[in-house]
Amino acid sequence: MKSLLPIFAFLLLLHSTPSSAQQQTFNKRMHLGFPSTVFTSIIATDSCYYVTGIITDSVPPYNDASIFIKFTLDGEPELVKALRDTVVSYSTWAPVLQGISEGNLLLSGQSRDSTTKAILIKYNTLGDTLFTRRYENYGQDGLFIKLKAMAVDEAQSQYLLATEEVESESLNDADVVMTKIGENGEILWRKRLTSNNLNEIPHSAISWQDGSFIIGAQFNNTIVADFNYTCRDYLFAVDSAGNIEWQYLSPAGELRRGATALSPAGDGGLVVASGRGEEFNINPSRNGLRWHSGLVYKLDAQQQLEWEVEFIEPLPNSFYNRFNKIIRASDGSGYLAAGLFVQGIPESLEADLSGWLVKVSPDGDSLWSRALRFFEPQDPYYWHHLYDIKETADGGYIMVGQ
Repeated sequence: MKSLLPIFAFLLLLHSTPSSAQQQTFNKRMHLGFPSTVFTSIIATDSCYYVTGIITDSVPPYNDASIFIKFTLDGEPELVKALRDTVVSYSTWAPVLQGISEGNLLLSGQSRDSTTKAILIKYNTLGDTLFTRRYENYGQDGLFIKLKAMAVDEAQSQYLLATEEVESESLNDADVVMTKIGENGEILWRKRLTSNNLNEIPHSAISWQDGSFIIGAQFNNTIVADFNYTCRDYLFAVDSAGNIEWQYLSPAGELRRGATALSPAGDGGLVVASGRGEEFNINPSRNGLRWHSGLVYKLDAQQQLEWEVEFIEPLPNSFYNRFNKIIRASDGSGYLAAGLFVQGIPESLEADLSGWLVKVSPDGDSLWSRALRFFEPQDPYYWHHLYDIKETADGGYIMVGQ
């Protein structure tokens, strides 16, 4: 029997600078009448905000469902629609909602009935579902598949899905599978990136020049090792036919979180959000991994490291962090990354989970780091997590999460 935990989604609008006194700001928490609600993606226009996320249905068996909301610029919901079913669940966790041709919107995630599948959902701006396409594991129907990222080639009206998959029941290491999709959801091609005894886990994807795409991922050996872990950022570009054009691996000997978010730099370079970690002892049989800092770095047009900046919060017992999204400020002032960090509460099994927002200059200087958290004692289930951030028409920034 499933138990229902109340989770509130939130919508947060901030000034771009402290002097922006005339800009409107708000911070709104809401569940929209559902037992649990999480906002995971947002698109900002000059007249409204489009948001998608996940709800827990109020009807047994309480399946996950995808939600579409249109907000006014004041942060008030004026349209709410849910894609839900008593047999099929819909989970759209990744911050991947994107506008496409003819004013429509595209979202990806995963669904489950008897098996798990990746899904692609096309909406109009009224939240009507124009189509839903479902994609099985590339190697064998019914095997593990998890949607991790999506990118849109607007010029060709084509889309790339990056999924984490296993190849067979006997080979259960994770692989990156790329699926290129046509305008109507048809599969154009699928490619698998695989290696023996290593996990290749995709985290992010963006469209690039001339129909190419860049995928951000992580290599790790956690499937075969209990000590001496290898965790490296892995980035690669593929052309319009899925052929690898270049690859980048972070330095050996460093434990990296994976390339969890990407942003074009505007000069042919690429800005990457990741993190650093450390190995620690759990018991004589195995070690664990602790992700203690955030990392933002830039690769130039030849995929050489140009700069990097590390964010280490001055907090005790910090053991987990993740940047979910990074964007480039339109005024050229730098890059903003949003996510969360977690610190353990001393002498307790509980943890404090805070939304996290940082800004980096175009030259790689740390400008500031901000935490979004409760200052009064709260139920341990109340916490902040930023999934997506977008710039608004007036130069501010709007974020969604839980």
